[in-house]
Amino acid sequence: MHKVEAYYGDPSGGCSCPAAQQLEVDDSGSLVCPGDVDYTDVTYGECTEENDEDDEAYVACLEGRMWTGARCCAYGVDKNKAPDFSELVPSPRAGCNSATAQYIAQGYCVGEKSCEITNTVNETYSWTSTNYRPCINGATNGSTCRSSLVTAAGNFTQCASSSERSLIMRALCYAPTLQVEWLGIDEKKTAVGKTVSYIDSFVTLMLLFCVLWMNKKERELNKKQCAQ
Repeated sequence: MHKVEAYYGDPSGGCSCPAAQQLEVDDSGSLVCPGDVDYTDVTYGECTEENDEDDEAYVACLEGRMWTGARCCAYGVDKNKAPDFSELVPSPRAGCNSATAQYIAQGYCVGEKSCEITNTVNETYSWTSTNYRPCINGATNGSTCRSSLVTAAGNFTQCASSSERSLIMRALCYAPTLQVEWLGIDEKKTAVGKTVSYIDSFVTLMLLFCVLWMNKKERELNKKQCAQ
């Protein structure tokens, strides 16, 4: 994991498409949004209103992909006229947010292929500090960091109860690749070593060929000079 974000308390957003915004199977067996798109006033479409127990409510109608890449239906569009899923992106909620969850997540997850942090109020987490895994006090010199999800620095005054608090994390993962377009190479890190060895062998053969060709031309030139 290259980068992580973590929020503990009552964060907004989530990792899955809400039930009201999920695609449904229509009569033809296709997946469609529950609401209808109206193109009367705008070319990019908008969700039509629907009466539900005398209350007007918009039904999600614009299909797109939320931050996880999952298909989902939006209620409207963003400034780029694309389906707006900004409310589904995890973010802290004022009045119920931990000040240490981000540090703990970095300490446990950055640089790892996988990690696990339990949603436990009283647990103390510890990790060794580095430039990418700093302690709460900013230390990055290899000292041992310790913290819990709930500290005095956090704000939990508006949380419903400790049992209803949640922990949301999202991570940016990447696999380094080697791209050589003229050779048609596009390999992940696991194959980079093999690819480099192929390139090295190719270059060595080309160099050997050049040396042999130059030797041949030199002998031919010497023969001509001797004949003269």
